[in-house]
Amino acid sequence: MGWSGVNGHLYFIAVTADNCTMRFIIIRAETYVWLDAKDHFRTLCAAGWQGWKDGEWSFLAFTYKPSQQCLYVDGRLLAKSTDGLLEPEFINKGIIEISEGEQVVDELMIFNQPLTAVEILALYKAN
Repeated sequence: MGWSGVNGHLYFIAVTADNCTMRFIIIRAETYVWLDAKDHFRTLCAAGWQGWKDGEWSFLAFTYKPSQQCLYVDGRLLAKSTDGLLEPEFINKGIIEISEGEQVVDELMIFNQPLTAVEILALYKAN
């Protein structure tokens, strides 16, 4: 199917922390980070960006720090949230799952501190 054949929804990466799971998901061609916990959920959407194309790479970055979460696509900030956040906690658990399918996930990077917009752009340009 690849990226362009996604008509309904597809989650392609899930990261499970101690208190929640973060899912990178495509719903009707739009890209979201969905944070899901027992009694709370939160979404962050790259609204209006529908750049998934077969045979082309896209660079995604999700940053979070106390009171702020950001979603970047191809080095550009497309969504930022400061209200009603679900803060992931990595103390005892950190599981990464890449879903099955014809899509390819490459160069998954995890940092122990939130990156700035300048650092995200530099990573995008370097890759």
